[in-house]
Amino acid sequence: MPRHLLIFLFCIGFLSPANASPLTIKSQGLAGAYYGVSHSDGSQSQLANRGVARADGKLTLSYDTSTTNNISLINDYTILFRTDDKSYRDGDWRYYPYLRWHNQDYGTVDLGYNYNVALLFHQGAKEITFLGIRDSNSTYFLSNPNWGNGKKRTYFYTPKSTAIMNDGRSAKLNYISPEFWRSHIGFSYTPDSSNRRGMTSRYVDYEGREDGYVFALKHYEYLWGGKLTLSTGFGLFESSTKETSLSAGYTKGGWTFGLGYKKAYVDGDKNAISTTAVSPYLPAYFDNYRESRSWDVSLGYDFGNFKTNLAYLNTQADNTSDRDQLLIQSNVFKLQHGLELYWMNVWMNSDGDTRLKHNDTKGYAVISGIGWRF
Repeated sequence: MPRHLLIFLFCIGFLSPANASPLTIKSQGLAGAYYGVSHSDGSQSQLANRGVARADGKLTLSYDTSTTNNISLINDYTILFRTDDKSYRDGDWRYYPYLRWHNQDYGTVDLGYNYNVALLFHQGAKEITFLGIRDSNSTYFLSNPNWGNGKKRTYFYTPKSTAIMNDGRSAKLNYISPEFWRSHIGFSYTPDSSNRRGMTSRYVDYEGREDGYVFALKHYEYLWGGKLTLSTGFGLFESSTKETSLSAGYTKGGWTFGLGYKKAYVDGDKNAISTTAVSPYLPAYFDNYRESRSWDVSLGYDFGNFKTNLAYLNTQADNTSDRDQLLIQSNVFKLQHGLELYWMNVWMNSDGDTRLKHNDTKGYAVISGIGWRF
């Protein structure tokens, strides 16, 4: 999508009348500027203190064909500028458009660049700022030698989430059922799983089709004066990579709790873990995440104008000693007119396999900033 068109749609999203007609345009998201001071020790080079400007949003063009039927064209976007970013000197502009059909009786169908249903249902650890604990942006400030996702060289020695996200935001078909017995079931099909926002490298050439199938279930109950939400997902990628995820989330009053777990393994002889370098873009064990475990947990409280949260992620490869620990303590101070102040404390410990000459890094970062939630 051209940048000028995105900016134009962003502006008119605020001018669309709320209930004037069946056709509506809506814009929502978070834009902010942040600065982080970091320090790290180990064999991986330390990143310089840096500033980050980032906007994450959703533009929705929606048309109600009846009281129970709706068609929407949705574009999720990220606009990112980082100081000392030599790869994206003009900023990193990402667009993820998809078409949605929703019917009250038959469910929801998405076609386009969206996440799979297991990730959309996933509860797991929560993080209240743009950093995130899932596929964390903490790597803007601290290097993680186990995760490499550049324009050319791509590798993941460990997973970066407890949610199933091998296919990232690849073009796909999603289906989510109407609610029944406080539950939803979902299915996703991805013709080509490789995507920069996922785990599967766009440079890889596996044997057979590189598609993906995902099935998921979400269920909620009202317990002990709060709401408990559970989800489980199963994914099959490249005909042999299998992943299973489990997650729970509980909210009561101002409290929020999240817990997640994922197990990944290769089933059969086809497309085994690459123990030798395939190309300059794909080092040995670049797809090591395909046999791994990860878990995360979080606890937060919302006081009204002040919100605080603590989130932890632990990942471990099965074939090597590569491991990650990530701890993020976040604070949000709410001002007027959607403005927010942020203070985040981040600690990361990434252990590499010394036999494979993988780097180790341990470090911390203190990040502050201001954002506008629209």
